[in-house]
Amino acid sequence: MDYELLIQRVMEEVRKRLAEEEAKKAVCGKKEECTTAEEVKRVALNKKFIMEKDVRAAKEQGAGAVEIPGTSKITDLAKEYAHEHGLLLIIDGKTDKARR
Repeated sequence: MDYELLIQRVMEEVRKRLAEEEAKKAVCGKKEECTTAEEVKRVALNKKFIMEKDVRAAKEQGAGAVEIPGTSKITDLAKEYAHEHGLLLIIDGKTDKARR
């Protein structure tokens, strides 16, 4: 039996489930009301570079969360804007810890 492969598969499944649980946790910004990640509108940004204007446009569309592929680079200003406006950043399926 190939234990290395088995361990790798188990770890992938654990990471996947942890990401799913993280997404289910409450999403709270500076607002008093709090909603779950499933209740928020998500906007996917599939660009190489994510800038503040991209996150701002998502917010203007009514997004509560922005999904970003792990291969994308996100500027500090974009992260700050998301944090200040209560947007959840989901990078490569995981909640961005810098937001909290």
